[in-house]
Amino acid sequence: MSPIPNEQQCLDLLKAQGATDRVMKHVCTVTRLAVAMARSCGADTDLVRAGALLHDIGRSRTHGIQHGVVGEDIARSLSLPEPLVLIIRKHVGAGILPGEAAALGLPDRDYIPSTVEEKIVCHADNLVDDDRYISSQASYRDFVRKGLYDAGGRMLDMHEELSGLCGRDIDDIVQELTSRAERGPCSKYLDMRIDKWSE
Repeated sequence: MSPIPNEQQCLDLLKAQGATDRVMKHVCTVTRLAVAMARSCGADTDLVRAGALLHDIGRSRTHGIQHGVVGEDIARSLSLPEPLVLIIRKHVGAGILPGEAAALGLPDRDYIPSTVEEKIVCHADNLVDDDRYISSQASYRDFVRKGLYDAGGRMLDMHEELSGLCGRDIDDIVQELTSRAERGPCSKYLDMRIDKWSE
């Protein structure tokens, strides 16, 4: 099994697959939150960082619901570690139940995040709208607006579970991130200001 790629290697993989600047901004924004959550929860930060950066690698081919499966296939073709491949597959929505997956025409696979690292990346993605952080309630309203009531409920359950593991509300972590500058390879894709938070 190959090692988990670092931040710069992940960005290089995304660029090599043709990810747009918009996708790069999004994944870097998600990564910032996911890593902060991983640190608070005592999760594997290297795995979470790589998973958050690569979760939308499938968007280099499609922006539809299949982007998680397409991303999984790309990750496997790159011989990325299995825990990273599974983060990519399971990040969509708040996880997709078997009946929902069948109705969406997705392959018969497990799409429900089960490890803390899978849950962190999935939930961090739900708290980022494009390249802007949003609260868990704003995310829930987005689910409801789309008619995804059950998925919205699962997202709120995940928020509560991860807040418990982190010992503080994830929304508080999100608000803190909007007031701090980013350093490192992702910094050129980020424009973090306090007004990038929406309740």
